[in-house]
Amino acid sequence: MLILGLITLFDSGLPVLFFQRRIGYGMNPFTIFKYRTLPKKRKEFMINQSVTLFGRFLRKTKLDELPQLVNILVGDMSFVGPRPTLPEYVAWFPEEFEPTLQIKPGLFSYASISYFNEEDLLANQAEPLTYYKTQILPEKLKLDTRLVTSFSIKVYFQLLFLGIARSLGLRFPKTLLTFAP
Repeated sequence: MLILGLITLFDSGLPVLFFQRRIGYGMNPFTIFKYRTLPKKRKEFMINQSVTLFGRFLRKTKLDELPQLVNILVGDMSFVGPRPTLPEYVAWFPEEFEPTLQIKPGLFSYASISYFNEEDLLANQAEPLTYYKTQILPEKLKLDTRLVTSFSIKVYFQLLFLGIARSLGLRFPKTLLTFAP
């Protein structure tokens, strides 16, 4: 983590970490930690084109999320669970988010693995925020709800394995990544 932090420092300066309020278990807000991958001056909902050079690598490998190990250690998150969400997204779909907030958020979920290339999908859209709100987020909510309703030790370790393997760049047969109920 120290090496990645130093490279981030040389790539984009201070601060090395990005802090953001997210909603977690039981609707409790907490601060999530990530390596900073965007330039200091940024707009909301930016996509790949604005990411720093090293930031692209961090995002592609999901190493930008490594500081979330601190969130796991302090108890805000788990390795497996629905991804923690922004407060405004919960405001968009409060009833749909309710089931996903019944367990701790995590690094890996059906949605995070299925939408591993989310930034690429958004980069091809004329209105990325609208596309996210109307297409991607509702599907991710369905997958996260499925995770909550089917949560088990088997699912936990399956998603942990798939998430780590996907972060390492391993590809899977499409049938293995199909999480339809």
